[in-house]
Amino acid sequence: MKTYVVTEGASDVALFERLISRGGAGDVVVMDSKGKSNASSLARSLLAARRGRVVLILDADTSDAGRAAELRADLDAALGMVADRSSFAVILVAPELEALVMRDDVWAAAGQTPLSEGDRELARVAPKVVLMKRLGTDRPVDF
Repeated sequence: MKTYVVTEGASDVALFERLISRGGAGDVVVMDSKGKSNASSLARSLLAARRGRVVLILDADTSDAGRAAELRADLDAALGMVADRSSFAVILVAPELEALVMRDDVWAAAGQTPLSEGDRELARVAPKVVLMKRLGTDRPVDF
């Protein structure tokens, strides 16, 4: 059975395609929904067409746990209207997907220095900015 990973944008697709190719995952398609507002709709369409399992991965766009939980519940409810809960998963990363790499062990594995205290503080609210700074770019990173 095919698994569809629905993300917000092209850089998210690039990240997950790279992770999936290294992990040897089977029949997985990573899709760019072209924005958060389209992501739920695309995920619902895939579920309604019974095309396979769906994993919806989005930025929470907040560090507030209560607001993130509310958004996750809303997304779960929207997808649950068209499919059994066993056929989908909703994953929110707070505040943004780039927070996944804002760990010293990740930087050490890449042969880089740990985050400075200032970068660590900024990464709590704007990990994308810290990642761009650390990689020396002024544009979002396409993994």
